[in-house]
Amino acid sequence: MEMTSEERADAPRALEELVWEFGGPHQVARLAEVEKINFWRVRKGKTVPQRAKATRIAAVFGLRPEEVVWPRGFTEDPPRVPPRRESPKVDLHGLYEDSELRDEIEALIDRQQQLAREQCEIAEKLALFGERIVAQEKTQIEAK
Repeated sequence: MEMTSEERADAPRALEELVWEFGGPHQVARLAEVEKINFWRVRKGKTVPQRAKATRIAAVFGLRPEEVVWPRGFTEDPPRVPPRRESPKVDLHGLYEDSELRDEIEALIDRQQQLAREQCEIAEKLALFGERIVAQEKTQIEAK
C-alpha cells in the first residue's frame, strides 16, 4: 500500500531526516539557539536527554514536538544524579549491637591510627637523619 501525500504530511518525521533537510546538526542547533543536537550518541546506545531542546528544535522545522519522531531517549528527563559528598561518618555503636564485635572494630581503628602516627614519626626521623648525613658529607668535603 502506498501512502498518500496527506498521510505523509500527518505522519511524524524522523529528527535525523529533518535535520539534514535544514542544513545539518550545526545549522539546526544555531537556528534553535541550542548548544548542539546529540542524536548521534543516542543511536550508539547512550541516552542524551534533551527534553528542553525538543520544542525549540521542532519550531525550527515549523512543527510541534509531537510531530517529530525523536530518537529513543532524546526527550526523556535527565537521570537524577545525587551530588558527590565525603564518605559518611559511621556510628559504630548504633550500627553493631554485638559489643564484642564493636570493641574489636574500634580497637582495629585505634591501632590503624596509631600505626599511621608511628609511620609519620619514622618518616620525620629518616628525613632528619638524611639531613645529618648530607651535612657530614659537606664538612668532610670542605675538610679535604
